[in-house]
Amino acid sequence: MFGTDSQYPAPDVARADFQIRYDDLTQHGHIKQVTLPMVLAKVCMEKLWAHHPLVVTRKQGIVPILSRLVIESEPIAVSFGAPLEGRGRIELAKEHARDGAVSALFMNSYADVWAIPSRRNKGVDPNAREHVRIGRAFGEHVLTRPFGPAEERKVLSFNVPGQPALPDATHARVRVDANVALPEAASALDAAFTPDDAAWSFGLIHTDLNQHVNSLVYARMFEEAAVRRAARHGHNNALFARKLSLCYRKPSFAGETMHCMLRAYELNGDFGVTGYLAPENTPPERANCSFQLQFSAYRT
Repeated sequence: MFGTDSQYPAPDVARADFQIRYDDLTQHGHIKQVTLPMVLAKVCMEKLWAHHPLVVTRKQGIVPILSRLVIESEPIAVSFGAPLEGRGRIELAKEHARDGAVSALFMNSYADVWAIPSRRNKGVDPNAREHVRIGRAFGEHVLTRPFGPAEERKVLSFNVPGQPALPDATHARVRVDANVALPEAASALDAAFTPDDAAWSFGLIHTDLNQHVNSLVYARMFEEAAVRRAARHGHNNALFARKLSLCYRKPSFAGETMHCMLRAYELNGDFGVTGYLAPENTPPERANCSFQLQFSAYRT
């Protein structure tokens, strides 16, 4: 899914610096996972998609809607005074149905986040000011007409003069229910999915101008729910979120109350949680969204 910066063809790469806030870092100086998707907005959306020839499809009512988000972070303390550097690319792709027909089009974004390491890192030369990679993010965006008639919302080809009707690359999305499967070699700590300690009630504070709950709200609330579940299993000891996979199926809205179903596991001695958010008594395949979050214990 992810590639190194050297693997990106030069014309498809963009870079951007961005500042972090005090609360974007943990007490150890590590970047919080909910901060990392900023690189997708700053680099992939603002620098690349905004200037891509197919961005004119917005005039046809076509927009990229986030359908999956994958975030990975490294336990490297960051120098707060220096800006982060984002490096990324985008790729247009098509998905095929079982019969071979095109079933969806995607604008996928890939980006790395680089930073000056803090002197608090062990083994770091206090005089070295080279950037190191502290995280990366992948955003899967389905191209759709969200405000068009139901029969016209699915986009199966482009109609832009001078541009191909279909991209060359292919992509297969991860469905919301597949995203909750335990990782290979993981040992379940919960025999089945059980509800979070609290129901999730959404208010205006959770929404944005798209008129529904903001996609990053789920990332933060899923991590909070996972920490609560970790406490139940005696694992709540300075957990550091290493990798989060989020799949979105349908939005949630202010005024709704949802149930978060969780299942904890261990993998190579580290704690993880998988789960989904849905109305009460809803199976995973009909969930609004699902997640899988892998932690590692902070080790000095």
